[in-house]
Amino acid sequence: MISAYIIPVFLLLIFIFAIIKHVKAYEAFIDGLKDGVKSVLKIAPSMITMYICINTLRASGLISDLFRGAKEYADLISQALFRPLSNQASIGFMVNIYNSYKANSKLAYVSSILQGSTDSSIYIISFYLGAFKVTNMKKCYLIGILVNIIAFVICLVIYLII
Repeated sequence: MISAYIIPVFLLLIFIFAIIKHVKAYEAFIDGLKDGVKSVLKIAPSMITMYICINTLRASGLISDLFRGAKEYADLISQALFRPLSNQASIGFMVNIYNSYKANSKLAYVSSILQGSTDSSIYIISFYLGAFKVTNMKKCYLIGILVNIIAFVICLVIYLII
């Protein structure tokens, strides 16, 4: 119940603080909104491109077909492959694991660990560093992918142990 009041109270406190500091809060808000829209327009093409590519690859079923021989692991491997790219795609694979193997299965536990211990690093690096026009991002990508690989290997070890 109290959570419904947090944001309005927070906004009210900001405006009270702005009045005390003699800041034109509305004008500052509008200026910030303009800057935000400019940032969105800079970043939107790369976000839309990545979204289209990921969803096309996911919908094609290519990843699932490649790992059909290890069908129990196909969704987990697919989740691990898509996790650096898209949070939504990896959640889709996790939900598929929940539906196929039940939420309290060993594979579902490992899928949950994978989802919680990794991040959509390629997406985040592209999004934030692209906004600042950073061009030399090779080391960032390598570190992000390496961390995701390490987390996936640990998840496989956990799967074999439990």
